[in-house]
Amino acid sequence: MCDARGKITYLNERRIAFTGPDPEAGYGETWAAYVHPDDLKNVLDTVAQALKARQPFSREYRLRRSDGVYRWMFDLASPRVNGDGSFAGFIGSAIDVTDQKLAQQALEKVSGQLIEAQEKERSRFARELHDDICQRLALLSMELEEADRVSHQSPEAVKKNLEEIRNHCSEIAADVQSLSHQLHSSKLEYLGVAAAIRGFCQEFSRQHEVSIEFTENDVPGIRPKILHSVCFE
Repeated sequence: MCDARGKITYLNERRIAFTGPDPEAGYGETWAAYVHPDDLKNVLDTVAQALKARQPFSREYRLRRSDGVYRWMFDLASPRVNGDGSFAGFIGSAIDVTDQKLAQQALEKVSGQLIEAQEKERSRFARELHDDICQRLALLSMELEEADRVSHQSPEAVKKNLEEIRNHCSEIAADVQSLSHQLHSSKLEYLGVAAAIRGFCQEFSRQHEVSIEFTENDVPGIRPKILHSVCFE
């Protein structure tokens, strides 16, 4: 509690235990010495405005603990009155919100990393579509024109050209399907992460002619489908 001038008149045992063994610590105007220097001006301004307006207020700031570590506190205070109705000061409570702050910061960091990873993945798909698929489709168009131009050749030569074109179409279709699977894996959704990774290893092994051995152990089963939407405040 503080009086009408903002001087602390009462601290409970938990507040005293937080700042240290000195029972006088934090009384009067000495409480400001425990506030983080970077937060002090904002705290003092908030208190001054509250004393002037005599309205409830809240604030967040860092408070020095007895071991010297600063912890984030959330204060909520309401005005109190004397028996004659005159303003007597404020009474409030504080809660340590450091863990929530750290969790929020971690979430924001992960969210930022997720957005960055998504942008990189989109850029990679765009490059693959432009530099690979589009160029191969253009080459395929040229091969079709060439096949039409030499259609008077022997049936064996025409058949060979058409077979090459068919193979190229199959290869492009397979690569487009692979890109589609990377964008949205039905195996991951319906069979779980282990089956999805195993299928990816098999597909990668087949495409690049390398041997891949995949083993799994205690992998969780299929996760419930969730809506892929994120809200950032």
